[in-house]
Amino acid sequence: MRLSLVMSVFLLGICYSPSISATEQSPCNAHPTQPGWRVYINHKYRFCFEYPPNYKPVRAMIEGWTYPAQCLGRLQDTSPDAKSDSYDEDTTIDVIHYDWLFRRDGLTRFAPTGMEDWPPDPIPTKFQTFYYYGPGGGGVAYPDVFYFGLRGQTFSIEFSGPYLDDKSPAQVTKEIEPKVLASFRRF
Repeated sequence: MRLSLVMSVFLLGICYSPSISATEQSPCNAHPTQPGWRVYINHKYRFCFEYPPNYKPVRAMIEGWTYPAQCLGRLQDTSPDAKSDSYDEDTTIDVIHYDWLFRRDGLTRFAPTGMEDWPPDPIPTKFQTFYYYGPGGGGVAYPDVFYFGLRGQTFSIEFSGPYLDDKSPAQVTKEIEPKVLASFRRF
């Protein structure tokens, strides 16, 4: 069972994956960073990033949200080793839009332990700065969540699973995180 940090006021929500196509005009098309990777494009909020070819867009039910948010897309790892050992969880990348204006000090509301008084440290990439929260307390699995501000709004990219006898995503997930974030572009 995973305690999700990306939560909405709805008890049950649907995460729709928008049309994801590398043929449409976006900055991600011109400069692929990883051979064979695919492109996630969000036309409404005008951003894109690349992701590994073993991830596929899926429609997913999201339960138990407590923050006002909207899941913009879910990418699920379809490789055979993508399931978690200790938790019945899929390995996913979720893209979330929160109903709050972006303020770095406002990110403390998402702290996994609920006790941090300071915002997460910045993680700059060439085109965007992200703010990371990882595992919290207790024995539940926590995704690696990278928050960012875009045109004054708050978003996150959440990397979940596989959880291999740990409450943090496995090393294979941690290795793709910086590559995904480095490919992030606005348009």
